[in-house]
Amino acid sequence: MDLHNLHRLSRRRYRGQTMDTLRQERRERLLQAALRLFGTSGYGATSIEALCAAARVAPRHFYEHFHNREAVLQVLYQHIADEGKQVIQHALDRPGDKQERAMDAVLAFAQFYTEDSRRARIGSLEVVGVSVETEALRRQVTHEFATIIADHAIGLVTGAALEKRHYLLVGISLVGAINELVVEWLAGTSSMTADDVVNHITTLFRLVLLGAERLHTAGQLTQLTTF
Repeated sequence: MDLHNLHRLSRRRYRGQTMDTLRQERRERLLQAALRLFGTSGYGATSIEALCAAARVAPRHFYEHFHNREAVLQVLYQHIADEGKQVIQHALDRPGDKQERAMDAVLAFAQFYTEDSRRARIGSLEVVGVSVETEALRRQVTHEFATIIADHAIGLVTGAALEKRHYLLVGISLVGAINELVVEWLAGTSSMTADDVVNHITTLFRLVLLGAERLHTAGQLTQLTTF
């Protein structure tokens, strides 16, 4: 079949929609179904058949977009991470004091992450221990968020000229702390609410900033960064 005929077929309409539009809608329905099922029943308890049923998509159409169930999880996780980074960047781009913009960004992300527990469950629980490939993606996303922290932490501590690698390691620690707070909330073993999680996360960042300022003033900050 030549390229002209392929293009013509791709534009063929079904109930007023092109085949390309229908394919895109099926993909979006699969991702929405994955958000619902992975974010409630869990990734391990959700089959491809269950995803297809929830998305009203035939199995053959599933494989037009994803080669297996894990690929859906990876795409969904990356979408959640990308949305989170956009939320952070939007807050950082606002005018105003650097520290206040940084704290606004932390608050915005914490609210974004906890306002939908399905999103938080996928980001902090369901991607853990799946495979080597998904773990590599999780580590990549962790480093992406840690890099955002490092890029904006430099200069927040007045006069403290530390190397970026030090801020990056602190960023990784903070990302890990956020994940563990979210896991504790999702586990339901404590009385924490979503608002409590948000408050704990923002307080943690404020304490880190205040602690860094005091250590720098006392001339002790560089003693912690000799590794």
